Amino acid sequence: MVREIMKKVWPENFKSLLMGERSCDLRINDFKVSEGNIIVFKEWDPVKKRYTGRSVRKVVKNVSAVNVLDYYSVADLKKHGLLLIEFLESIE
Repeated sequence: MVREIMKKVWPENFKSLLMGERSCDLRINDFKVSEGNIIVFKEWDPVKKRYTGRSVRKVVKNVSAVNVLDYYSVADLKKHGLLLIEFLESIE
């Protein structure tokens, strides 16, 4: 069953996803995601502290769990680990 998962993304990362400049995303492993799921990235304005109304949908190609201490707190990494999510393409 295809599942849609909503995730917040800041403007600079949203733009690169929208333009197809990057095909993967690194996340804390605190949610379930599988090949074929759809992630809906909703652009978040950190200054105004609200969503902009723009979004992009990506199909998950592959999911790999990793541990990277350079990007997240030790407490969160110990609890969840990370997800590296690779996308096939944008879908409407």
